Amino acid sequence: MTDHPADLPAPEGSAESVPPVRTRPADPERGIRGAMSATLILEAITVLLALPVVSQAGSLTGLALGIILAITVALIYACSIVKKRWALPFIIGLQVAIIGCWLIHPAIGVMGIIFGLVWWTLIYFRTEYRRRLHEGSLPRR
Repeated sequence: MTDHPADLPAPEGSAESVPPVRTRPADPERGIRGAMSATLILEAITVLLALPVVSQAGSLTGLALGIILAITVALIYACSIVKKRWALPFIIGLQVAIIGCWLIHPAIGVMGIIFGLVWWTLIYFRTEYRRRLHEGSLPRR
């Protein structure tokens, strides 16, 4: 029984024995965008967890349910656009909308304020990173 030539290992020292190296272009803000996406997912989960609270309080109407679900879908959608230039104003608008949900139930408004502070911190970190990158004061790898 003979082996197919493609199934045999390449001889040592040949160009086929070294796997090709795939390099991704450097993207220094990748980690910050990852933290932003993770925050959006956590916020979407938290908004959905507010549904039982609103229901227990008796203020869950069809309109309130629609608003909460629309905000949740928008938060999940925001994860896919976090790289776009207009993503941050969109996310800040969502924070304002969540704080505005105070009219549905105060717990959602408080949650919006807390996540607003988280977003303020993330924006501060990104701004500080960009400032230091522009100055050239970041440590070299």
